[in-house]
Amino acid sequence: MSTQGYSVQFYSDDTFLMESMIRFLKEGLQVNDTVIIVATAHHREMLHKSLTPGQMAHEKLLFFDAGEQLRKFMIADWPSELRFRHVVGNMLGQARQQGPVRIFG
Repeated sequence: MSTQGYSVQFYSDDTFLMESMIRFLKEGLQVNDTVIIVATAHHREMLHKSLTPGQMAHEKLLFFDAGEQLRKFMIADWPSELRFRHVVGNMLGQARQQGPVRIFG
């Protein structure tokens, strides 16, 4: 049985964002989901400082740069649905073959 869920969360400071991201990441790894994090360099650095070396090296934890991914699907400052689907599809590619996937970004 497949379980899907979507949520949107707004934040006003990095502490709240990081706590949410770390909780999401740890919960996913505990149930052996592949966890994809799409974040800025600053937020990835904060994650590196907050996680153990074992968590950071987990084979089911993948990181992507938010700005780089955004540039791949923007056309004239507007998101292209077709390009967005392609970019996200590439991120999900092999990860989906290993079971459930969570994306935070």
